[in-house]
Amino acid sequence: EELSEDFKKASATLTGDKTSCTAPCTVEYKLELKDGKGPFKVKYDFNNDGTIDENVTVSSKNDTRKFTYNSAGTFTAKADVEDTSLETKVTASAKALTVSAAAVLPTLNPIGNKTGNENSLLEFIISCLNCDSTSASNLPSGSTYTASTKTYSWTPDFAQSGSYSVTFTATNSAGTDSETITITVNNVNVTMTISPSSNQNIDAGDFINWQS
Repeated sequence: EELSEDFKKASATLTGDKTSCTAPCTVEYKLELKDGKGPFKVKYDFNNDGTIDENVTVSSKNDTRKFTYNSAGTFTAKADVEDTSLETKVTASAKALTVSAAAVLPTLNPIGNKTGNENSLLEFIISCLNCDSTSASNLPSGSTYTASTKTYSWTPDFAQSGSYSVTFTATNSAGTDSETITITVNNVNVTMTISPSSNQNIDAGDFINWQS
């Protein structure tokens, strides 16, 4: 005579609702039992490190649990099931879960405002953390930014005194970080040079035109 399902050893299936995600991520696991009598003691090890994450007793043949993964890695959740009435045990393992590390935003180190003089070189280097590239926008005429060395360089001419806003940006796959600084160029008086000329003799009342 065939045994009823209550007297058969239980079989178990554990299924997660995803097989890959980016930390932190929460996965819902469903445990489905077939046969057995119960109640069932279930020990869950979600990150397969040998420690029990949840220890529960269920009467039904279905159980749902959620677990949050905060670090990157590959994990195979496992459920050890004991049928307390029949004193039998069974283990169910879910498909492997791959958790990727969360992308980190770039950080542009503080640059601060800069001051220079007309006809004098103003040059500085910017720096950043977790950045794939850098750029500069709204550059004053004659100034340059070299991304390969992260170097800004400018020699303002004698007509460029004033204040200028320049934006520097660090970029990676996660996003950007920017800082807008003010560059102040001080006015510098131009030194006039008069070329020597020979002595000139003129009569009283004559007009002389002298050009420097």
